[in-house]
Amino acid sequence: MNKNKNKNKNKNKNKNKNENDYVLHVKNLRSEENYSEAMAAVKKGLTAYPKSLNLFIENASLAMDEMRYEDAITIWDDVICLFQKNIPVGVYIRKSVAYRKLGMIEKSREIIDLLINNNNMNLDGYLEGGIISSIEGNWDTAIHYYKKAKEITHLEDDKLQLDLNIISVLINTECFNEARSNIDSLLCQHSNSMKKLSIKEVLAKLCKKEAEKFIGDPWENYWISRKEDIYLHACKQLIKTVGS
Repeated sequence: MNKNKNKNKNKNKNKNKNENDYVLHVKNLRSEENYSEAMAAVKKGLTAYPKSLNLFIENASLAMDEMRYEDAITIWDDVICLFQKNIPVGVYIRKSVAYRKLGMIEKSREIIDLLINNNNMNLDGYLEGGIISSIEGNWDTAIHYYKKAKEITHLEDDKLQLDLNIISVLINTECFNEARSNIDSLLCQHSNSMKKLSIKEVLAKLCKKEAEKFIGDPWENYWISRKEDIYLHACKQLIKTVGS
C-alpha cells in the first residue's frame, strides 16, 4: 500500500517537473528568438499537458513575439474560457496590448476599464492604461496612470521610463516649461551615461517641438526675432545629446 502511494507521489512529481521543463524550454527558445522551435516545443508540451495554464500563456506570448496579434487574442480568450478563476491579471493586460497593436483601441480601453472597476490593476496595467490614454489624447488620464505605475514599482529603470513617459505627454500638450523642469531634475538625479542619453533624447524632442511651435505660430511677426535663437538653442541641445 505504502509502495503504491510512493509510486503515485513520484509519478506526480515527475509529471509536474516535466511540465515545468516544457515551460522553461519554450521561454528559453523565445528569449533566443528561435520561434519555430518554440512553436514545436509548445505544441509538444500542450499535447502532453493540455490543461497547463503556463503552456497556454507561453503559446499566446509566442504569438505576441511573432506579432501574430489576432492569434494571440484567440489564445488569450481560450485561457480566459478554460481557466476562469485562476487567470493572472497579466493575461487581460497582454490581450489589451494585442488589441492596441491591431489599432483596436476601444477594445483595449474596455479591458483596462474592466480591470480598474474590479480593482485589479498592477504596474503593467497602469502602464498600458497610460499608453492607451496617450493614443486617445486623454493626456491627464495618461499622466495619472503613469504616476500610479511609478508608485507601485521599486525599480529605478522603470521609474525613469515612467518619468520620460510623463515628460513626453507634457511635450505633446505643449507644457514646455514643466517638461524642461522635469528633464533638468532627472539629469541631476542620474549619473549613468546610458540613462542620461535616454533623458537627452527626450530633451532633443522637446527642443524640436518648441522650435516647431514658436516658428510655426500664426503670429509669425511676433516670433520672427526669436527664430534664430530658438533654432540655435535646439541645435545646441541636439549636439550635446549626441556628444555626451
